[in-house]
Amino acid sequence: MSENGINILVLGKSGVGKSSFCNYIFDEGIFLTGKGKPVTGWNEHFKHYSVDYEHYKLNVYDSVGIETDNYKEWKSKLDQFLNDRSHYSNKNPMEWVHGAFYLINAASARIEKIEAELIKDISFKHNIPLVVVLTNVDAASPAEIKGIRSELTKLCAKDSIDIEITEVCSVSIKTRVGVKNRYGKEETLDLFLTSLDEKLRVSLINYF
Repeated sequence: MSENGINILVLGKSGVGKSSFCNYIFDEGIFLTGKGKPVTGWNEHFKHYSVDYEHYKLNVYDSVGIETDNYKEWKSKLDQFLNDRSHYSNKNPMEWVHGAFYLINAASARIEKIEAELIKDISFKHNIPLVVVLTNVDAASPAEIKGIRSELTKLCAKDSIDIEITEVCSVSIKTRVGVKNRYGKEETLDLFLTSLDEKLRVSLINYF
């Protein structure tokens, strides 16, 4: 798999920090970043960049941020993309989406209905290994982080969804007592690759 690359899809609402997450996790400065506004346009939708991590080649597919007024078109394009590259397709396994990150702001009050549906679709319907990443954890309270984790756990139990959850702070922040450094990169990638290795075995056996 490492010779051809691991195909990774990154999804999330506008302003959740997808580009900052990608730049931090994959050591690249090619993803545009902004604060609370859309920075990935439709012309970059599902455009991918190849980066190296240890002995792996990672093909990272960026996506337009989800917004209320673009969701119908966004979901249609996602379904088309995943139907063509899911583990149930007739594509060569090297062309599958091997795994995905779904980003959620840790300070969110709750998981929205469309987000719950997307998590279910990606992990259950398309059988794609999924890691849910809680972003902006530096700005969230312990209670908010615990609340989001609890909602995700209940969602998984209700719909028999198998996902991993991790926390990431993608940007360094200056505080009165110094600089709060970024964290979560190694833990997130190691968790993702370990989960991928376990879950893809079943899909590959079924394919062959």
